[in-house]
Amino acid sequence: IWSAKDLSGNGIERTIHNARLEGVAERVDVRTEDARHLSLESESVDVVVSALCFHNISDDQGRRAALNEVFRVLRPGGRAVIADLAGVDDYARWLTDAGCATVVIAKAPDTFPPQRILTATK
Repeated sequence: IWSAKDLSGNGIERTIHNARLEGVAERVDVRTEDARHLSLESESVDVVVSALCFHNISDDQGRRAALNEVFRVLRPGGRAVIADLAGVDDYARWLTDAGCATVVIAKAPDTFPPQRILTATK
């Protein structure tokens, strides 16, 4: 789910270009919508990638709602990859509580400010 509000000149076109370079453009759907209320069908997505999205949601209830949506739209065996500045431990706990089988947190290399990356498998 896409929001160009604070992405330092990055845009949907660049994301689609990168998907073409990786040979997956036909499998990528870039959207602009509220992460707390996704229009996607349940269990319809193989991978959710989020970079610096959830910290922009101002309250725990909203962040948890967005993570519940991530879990809802993932197919069984689907993966979520979430990079963020803070809150990653909460995200891991919430996704584990929702039923993710595997949740791993790692430090993102070479980012400023420092980020952590959560990977979860439904």
